[in-house]
Amino acid sequence: MTFRPEIHGLRAVAIGLVVLHHVWFGRISGGIDAFLLIGAFLLTGTFLRRHDRGEDGRPLQVLFSRMLRLVPAAAVTVAAVVLATPFLIPGTRWAAIWQQAVAALTFRQNQVLIDSAVNYYTAASELTSPLQHFWSLSIQGQVIIAFCLGLGAITTIRDGRRMRRVLAAAFGVLFVASFAHGVASTAQAPVAAYFATSGRLWEFALGGLLALAVERWQVGGRAGTVLGALGLTTLLGAAFVLPADVRYPGVVALVPTLATAAVILSGGGGQITRGLLQHRVTGWLAERSYGLFLWHWPLLTFWIIVTDDPSVGVVQGAAVIAASLVLAALTRRFVEVPLRDWRPRFGPLPGWTRDGAVAGVTLVLVVGLVLGVQRWEDAEAARASAQPISANPGARVLEPGYDPADAVPGPLLPLPNRLSAEWAPEIDVCPDYAFGEGVAARCKLFEPEGETTATVAVVGSSHAAQWVGALLPIARDRGWRLLQLEMADCELRGELDDAAADCAAFNREATQKVLDERADAVLTVATRTGWQEPDEIAVPGYAEAVAPFVQAGMTVLAVRDNPRWAKDPAECLARYGSDSPLCGAPAEEMLAADSPLAEVSGDPRVVGIDFTDLLCPDGYCPAAIGNVGVYLDTHHLTRSYLQTARPQVEKALDRATGWTVDGPR
Repeated sequence: MTFRPEIHGLRAVAIGLVVLHHVWFGRISGGIDAFLLIGAFLLTGTFLRRHDRGEDGRPLQVLFSRMLRLVPAAAVTVAAVVLATPFLIPGTRWAAIWQQAVAALTFRQNQVLIDSAVNYYTAASELTSPLQHFWSLSIQGQVIIAFCLGLGAITTIRDGRRMRRVLAAAFGVLFVASFAHGVASTAQAPVAAYFATSGRLWEFALGGLLALAVERWQVGGRAGTVLGALGLTTLLGAAFVLPADVRYPGVVALVPTLATAAVILSGGGGQITRGLLQHRVTGWLAERSYGLFLWHWPLLTFWIIVTDDPSVGVVQGAAVIAASLVLAALTRRFVEVPLRDWRPRFGPLPGWTRDGAVAGVTLVLVVGLVLGVQRWEDAEAARASAQPISANPGARVLEPGYDPADAVPGPLLPLPNRLSAEWAPEIDVCPDYAFGEGVAARCKLFEPEGETTATVAVVGSSHAAQWVGALLPIARDRGWRLLQLEMADCELRGELDDAAADCAAFNREATQKVLDERADAVLTVATRTGWQEPDEIAVPGYAEAVAPFVQAGMTVLAVRDNPRWAKDPAECLARYGSDSPLCGAPAEEMLAADSPLAEVSGDPRVVGIDFTDLLCPDGYCPAAIGNVGVYLDTHHLTRSYLQTARPQVEKALDRATGWTVDGPR
């Protein structure tokens, strides 16, 4: 197979579609799918040609040559993002970017995004980082490694026909299995399926089958002209016709992949199609398509984050694309071509050894840069944590008698790049208790070091579990057993439909576990707030849900929910500082004027606790109080702030339970 300029041009079309849709249209372009198929087609062709020449497949040689094309340019992009991040991006996103920087260069970025997509406790900004687009490069890198080893093994079969039959069978099985899995997983978990390698392997298998097919059969003449034009038109048109909310990849991904296959089978089609794909402008763009893909997304993301505006106009988008093309050209001129042509002066090295060494050294240098930035970040965090308490009094400023003159200057805590450590406390899936299948519960029993004076259970969603941050120090000092039973987005409630069967199962099992432990008090969240609207309501069926506790003689601590924000208050603090009026709102805009706690506190053993004065003092809800950030995201409280609120929480609990420091009377 000789060089085919129309396939080279198809690369430019595929990446061009990706860039245009990222910048302006926000739709599924199909360009990535076309690009992956083309890559598999060319890789398979490389092994077939080596076999036909009677050469050893040398999979490591092919693999390292591909890595030399992928890694150095990617490493330069990642390094630029890492160096620019502290200047352009709020600290709330730094930790995710450092993680993704390493993942991008080790072909694990897609898995990181899958974990973020399915993990309730991970910030949503992980899915909108300047390195997010490396998910497709990670899939490509993973498959290149697997294909090189697999093709290298199969092409050791010296009989050409037999080797091709084995190869066709392997690609066929892979196509069917992966396609079926991709369709099923897209229907069940579309976000995770979008980034998964397993659901896109069939695109690579189709590229391999196509490489086998074109050896023996291509569509020429008038049929080829029609097929090529139809394929290119479909590839271009589908990107603008497919619904923006379509579940992808699934069956729909057949459209761009089969369209690309049609163009390749037609040999580029007729004069018009081939002319477009082989035009010198298309060729120029194809030579720089990889760099364009690498640079456009970071530049676009930086622009959106800096301007705090997700919409990109015609002029701004054109500027992003132009800058990306310039950087792509510079990357090709000063990185890709020099490294590809470099020959060491200290002695001859086999080509594949040189390629692997260059790619490996480049990767190590950039990973070292990331680790160095993290070390600097850790040192800054250590200095900040060494501040005296008076620099970050938090809720202490709300206590009677607090003297502001005692405060000393210091940075706001928690640092925005340390918010992931603010969940209170971080625990694993139920080491102490076994929940039923399908119940994604998190739980832990904190035992006192000495004599047990009481048992307190915290049950419900993360909005209940976050109060463990304030309760745990109290429990340790007072000798309480503290039981945490938590399921993400699952309130302790009585009215649950069939769609929430897992939450209903958690409620049943958690209730029984609290009864088995003979808790003295149970803390739950009894109201539900809205997103920056005062539509707060009582948790449906709350009285029914806590009735077993009441009947067992336990005190139910019915806590009022905290405000929820349309925009992340922690990121607002990182951008504008704690003095900005943008980082706060009147309580009347966040909470109901009349607390719904009155609706759930009918029984004397169900005691409402309203911590609004802790979160919205004097009728205003700020993002920071006493130089401590109150929120770790749009609707969860930081452990740092809750720990400073211990005196207020302790007094509220004593009033609600009638306990003393020695426990229940």
